[in-house]
Amino acid sequence: MLSDLPKLSEELPASLFPDDLIVHDSAHILGRATSKPIRFARVYPVLLRDHSANPNRKHGHAPEDEILRVSASVDMAPAERLDSAAHTTFFRVPLTLPSTALGAQGKTVRVIAELATRVCGGHQHLLRQAGLFDSLTQWRALHSPASSADSVSLDEDADALDGLPRFYGFYLPVRRDGSTRLRRHDEDCDESCTREVLWTSGILLMEECAADTGRAGC
Repeated sequence: MLSDLPKLSEELPASLFPDDLIVHDSAHILGRATSKPIRFARVYPVLLRDHSANPNRKHGHAPEDEILRVSASVDMAPAERLDSAAHTTFFRVPLTLPSTALGAQGKTVRVIAELATRVCGGHQHLLRQAGLFDSLTQWRALHSPASSADSVSLDEDADALDGLPRFYGFYLPVRRDGSTRLRRHDEDCDESCTREVLWTSGILLMEECAADTGRAGC
């Protein structure tokens, strides 16, 4: 049972934040008819060490220098579907982090994976949500008491973010040429596009907060 795994409920330091997410999907939840692991690359958060740190890019490149890259893995086979919205579906999944992330032996923990539905607009929605998650997470870090020189209390806006799950990254599948790209039918496609698509969803990872209700949010 995934509920027996500990929840990941701490911030990951930038130096140990996964660059690559190796996804095992024997259950074909992502829609790819392959038994081989699928490599995803991080789009958000954009870190200083990234080779092309452009948070608004539509195209990116995942470098092949594995010596410098941090990898984690997700196994979709035991994934537990928790909830669905208009554009996305939430799953509880096991995330195995590198050995230095949570101690000398590493650790497998449980997190929430949010995936786009099989319509083009779902993919656009997931990207926008990932960007919003990234911005709010950075704002919360900058306005936390620990980051402030004086001990003023947080304002109401900061208090409202207390229920925001910790953000563990947004990842897109790596193509054969090493690039990552959020696909769409054409430049006019947005969240309202209802055309069915066959391509693989990106993956947004976040903290599981309300396990007792089966919801993804805190």
